[in-house]
Amino acid sequence: MKPASIIVLIIAALLVICGIVLCLIGSSEAKKDGMELFPQIKDGVPYIKQDFSAEKISKIEFTISNATINITGGEIGSYVEFINYNPNLYDLEVTSQAISFNESENLESLFNIWENGFGFKGYRNLLNPNSLKASGDKTINVHLGDSSLISSLSVKGRNVTLNINNVQIKKEFKIDAESVLINANNFTAGSGIYVYSSNFDGVFDSVACGLLKTETDSAKLTSTSSDIRQIDLKTETGAIDIENVSRGESAEFDVTTGSGTITIDGEMIEGSSYSVRSNSEDKQFTYKIKTGSANVNYTNKAEEKPEAETESETENVGG
Repeated sequence: MKPASIIVLIIAALLVICGIVLCLIGSSEAKKDGMELFPQIKDGVPYIKQDFSAEKISKIEFTISNATINITGGEIGSYVEFINYNPNLYDLEVTSQAISFNESENLESLFNIWENGFGFKGYRNLLNPNSLKASGDKTINVHLGDSSLISSLSVKGRNVTLNINNVQIKKEFKIDAESVLINANNFTAGSGIYVYSSNFDGVFDSVACGLLKTETDSAKLTSTSSDIRQIDLKTETGAIDIENVSRGESAEFDVTTGSGTITIDGEMIEGSSYSVRSNSEDKQFTYKIKTGSANVNYTNKAEEKPEAETESETENVGG
């Protein structure tokens, strides 16, 4: 063998050894930061778990498509699970104040050699054949500890399903997606919930927020037993059902429709508009609903207070 060939082999062997050593060092450092160099395989699909301190995190942002996000409060710890995502097709960045997850739909991220931070893409995944097995349903599980109270949550993308249970957000929850399904139970968003979508289907139960603002082509919204201070809803088609949301005479309504129906407390309103002006100086609730052909059904089922005992009935007791 020629001396030049021997030198090339020696250099190649040294590079391989250096690469293995660097991978081991990187894996060790990654584990110290609570992350894996390569994604784990759980139930046969890629799985990443990222712990975080919700007391320090002010914002969580997701840019995704064709996925389900489950957000649950009251958990033992705070962490995010990313299930069935090809590591070559997303960026995950965790800073001292924010978590950002951005899903790519092409292989451009694979060629980012000089990556840093908490990205889980790059050439090293070519060494892990299991990383390329992601297919089927994609899921993100956000677990929030008992003391967790993040400032804001933002979701962008298309074909997104959100299941929210027992969660409090200090400020706003925003979602801008082509098609959105939201199931929210015992959910509080301090300043507001903002939904921008071509197709929005929402079921709200015991939801509290300063403002519910939606702009959609088609919406199906059902809200019960909720404390929503202001509703600003614009949609063309669908069905709007609001039950037991306002509080007495301190609410104002403006409902207009092009060709849909308006039903208030079981009575269908004639015409295309319904308006109520409050005489209360302390106006607490303002609802504006504007639709094209959507049907609007509002029912105020205020809890009936028990009748007070009359003086005569009180005197007859024991008498």
